[in-house]
Amino acid sequence: MEKSNSKLDELTIVVGSCDKYSFLWPKFIERFNRFWDHEITIDKYIMTETYNVKSKEFKTLKCGDVPYTEFLKNGLKNIEEKYILWLQDDYFLVNKLNSEIIKNCYDLIKKQENIIRVGIHPNSKYYTTFKEKDSKFKKFSKNSMYSVSMQSSIWNRKKLIDFLSNSPNESPWQFEINGSQRLNNTKHEVVFYELEEDWYQEAMKKGKKTEIYYE
Repeated sequence: MEKSNSKLDELTIVVGSCDKYSFLWPKFIERFNRFWDHEITIDKYIMTETYNVKSKEFKTLKCGDVPYTEFLKNGLKNIEEKYILWLQDDYFLVNKLNSEIIKNCYDLIKKQENIIRVGIHPNSKYYTTFKEKDSKFKKFSKNSMYSVSMQSSIWNRKKLIDFLSNSPNESPWQFEINGSQRLNNTKHEVVFYELEEDWYQEAMKKGKKTEIYYE
């Protein structure tokens, strides 16, 4: 296991993927290596059903050919770290994210046990949030959409597993929409660090490659 030199010893990176999108992995990894702040040295996994990831940097996390929410739960149970930095296979990095932002988000979720997710992404018209005094973070209201979001976020792994265990079998889109309604009825809190610009762009939309895929 890699040792972190940035005091992020309970954090690992998990990239959501599947066998069908294995063609994205080489370009995802190339761009990750180009833009990631390599002062942060933590373990990195790519989720698959059955395929092996051919990479020196990323380990394979096999989750089985099962519905999405069960797939996530299977994978998360097979890592040890308390927190995960969630990315997706089509999140091609385009800017270097200041490592202090990741550290601040990590410190917050460690200190406040009621938080299940700390998003690291720009704002959205779909969010209903408010900013607490003297805070760098915005908090999701209990009536907000996308409190469950597969945008880049640091999650409390055990809390997410417990939430998935009480969720029905759902697709990624159902999990974000319906899961948000369920999460909003719990005591879990969701916050996010509002970025001024994207640090990644989607290489796939509605099953089609975007311009960033070809760059």
